[in-house]
Amino acid sequence: MSAPHRPPRALEPRTRFWLLLLVPVGVLVLTLLALGRYLVPQLPDELQQGRAILALGGFGLGFGGLLALLWLVLDQRLATAAAAVSRGAAIMRHGNPSHRIELPGPHLLGELPERVETLGRALYECRQEVAKAITGDPRGLEAQKARLEIVLRGLRQGVVVCDEQGRIMLYNPAARAILGDHPALGLCRSLYGILARAPLEHSLELLRHQRDEGEGKAEPDEAVTEASTEFVCATQDQGSLLHCQLALLPASSLLQSAFVLTFDDITRELRGMAEREQRLRQTMEALRAPLASLRAATDSLDRRADMTPEQRQAFEALVARETSALGTRFEQLAAEAQRFVSTPWVMADLYTADLLGSVLRRSQRALPRVDEVGLPLWVHAEGHAIGLVLEDLLARLAGEHGVDRVTVEALMGDQRVYLDLTWRGRPVASETLDRWLDAPLPDLGGELSARTLLERHHTVAWSQHSERDPGCAFLRIPLPASERQWQSPSHAPAVQHEFYDFSVAQQPPQLGEWAERALDQLSCVVFDTETTGLSPARGDEIIAIGAVRLVNGRVLQDEYFEQLVKPCRAIPDSATRFHGISNEDVARAPEIGPVLRAFSRFIGEESVLVAHNAAFDMGFLRRAQARAGLAFPQPVLDTLLLSVYLHDHSPDHTLEGVAERLGVEVQKRHSALADARVTADVFARMIPLLRERGVVTLGQAIQASEQVVTVRREQARFR
Repeated sequence: MSAPHRPPRALEPRTRFWLLLLVPVGVLVLTLLALGRYLVPQLPDELQQGRAILALGGFGLGFGGLLALLWLVLDQRLATAAAAVSRGAAIMRHGNPSHRIELPGPHLLGELPERVETLGRALYECRQEVAKAITGDPRGLEAQKARLEIVLRGLRQGVVVCDEQGRIMLYNPAARAILGDHPALGLCRSLYGILARAPLEHSLELLRHQRDEGEGKAEPDEAVTEASTEFVCATQDQGSLLHCQLALLPASSLLQSAFVLTFDDITRELRGMAEREQRLRQTMEALRAPLASLRAATDSLDRRADMTPEQRQAFEALVARETSALGTRFEQLAAEAQRFVSTPWVMADLYTADLLGSVLRRSQRALPRVDEVGLPLWVHAEGHAIGLVLEDLLARLAGEHGVDRVTVEALMGDQRVYLDLTWRGRPVASETLDRWLDAPLPDLGGELSARTLLERHHTVAWSQHSERDPGCAFLRIPLPASERQWQSPSHAPAVQHEFYDFSVAQQPPQLGEWAERALDQLSCVVFDTETTGLSPARGDEIIAIGAVRLVNGRVLQDEYFEQLVKPCRAIPDSATRFHGISNEDVARAPEIGPVLRAFSRFIGEESVLVAHNAAFDMGFLRRAQARAGLAFPQPVLDTLLLSVYLHDHSPDHTLEGVAERLGVEVQKRHSALADARVTADVFARMIPLLRERGVVTLGQAIQASEQVVTVRREQARFR
């Protein structure tokens, strides 16, 4: 059900104040007319009558002018000041209790503004006390919320909760990591824009059917068990295969039509399994020929007793050759079988510094002093197993080889990470190292040795003299390198913010026309651009786009878009001094076409664009959209125009000025993403202020903005 349409109030308080002037003016006019009607005819001649009329008219004009002057003074010092106090009180009520009321010069309100500011602060303190009284101990609720968020962040599985229409209400950081920062992942966005629709809808229908059947058969007092189902699903771009588990939330819950989806990326596992199966089939096929030759040769040797010595020797040579080939094939088959055996071990990406640190912290054995040098590297290994091997080798170096100090360094080589343990002295003899590697590890119940664990990682350790450091030796453990080694580091913020919004489920599936959508129920993308200059018509271009999502009046700090753009012209030094982006910064950046396409995917189909001085940013976007082969048809709101509408008494409508007025903290400016975040916070605080002025829907906000443009255009005509 769409929000009710409530048009803005027709008359502002100042308008009504000036209309009030008509009362004394009307009384004056009527009085003068009455005097003229009854006094003028009593005068003896026309000359005196004319003078009387002129006197009455002059008195009326003079008195009317004095009234207008008085009204003008009262308007400036009373009505305008009162309007400023009223709007300042609204700002204090809706988010900035420390706001200082901006008064237009001298006024006749006395101490009223200071008293209103004091009341605003007192109201804020009172609200805080009431909130504490209602919730009991808010620290307990905050602690529960914090624990829930920690659990969600700690899960390695992706978790997504959606409403009945598939709109995302919650997702955890693991979901973002598994999906690779998919542009369609975000609150109030459709899950069907990320995953293939068919398997997801089929599984949902299956679970809903099972639930309905269970409810029909269950006794009134019997609880219905909530079922779940598993399936494999591809992402929309076919880049990943996910093993998914889907469950409907209980029908008795507040989110009774919602469902929860957990998933893991099994792309690499499936590819590895397919590779192993292919190699195993090839090995089995390769066994057929030697076996057939052996069978034929043995049959010939058994059946043909009259065979000459030369023939027998040839058959025996054939048997020996095929037996050797069969042995080779069997070794290959054993190696493949070993790979199958090692599959259940849980491999993970580990930082060598973390691996070594965990060994040193937990070990209770006598270890040499360990110094870590060089840069840590990423390995893909079973952390506990390799940690036990490393601990055992360090303990044996100290106890049996007399090493009291070891330097540990991670080096890259042949797609592997060499973990080198270096010490001053002689290397470990091969026989001694073999004995160490074959000895059962104490922490594994004496069932597995270090060699077995290394073989599961398809590696082996050895020791030799160091060529870099004469007089030193090292023990090298090659480990599989992680793909993370070659990936760009993530620039996600250190502090996680909102990644859930359960009010999405309370929204109607169809909000109707854009104009009827309530501002506090909109999905918005607040954006900003940095450019080479101020005029797209003269060839200036976008060099950076930053955006953040705002859903249901909440700024989602973790759902952001940030990208540099390589322009077709050089960035002037004057522009670089303003935003800090140089030609070197954008030299390796993509051009505007791919960036705009990615930005369009981030916006989606159901979002409103918001910007400060939107005409500037949209001018650049619309000039560049043809090169990307797309358009931006979304409605656009301008916080600059809305600020003028809300606070026309203030001369400062810059982003910094509006942010200060509304109590929004500005930490960093003149980067696209930073400005977008400030604009989003500003717009979120404007929504309740607009509601007080009767602006509730998107259509009313656009109408208010157009009203400001019309007034400013008319003012410009008379300047």
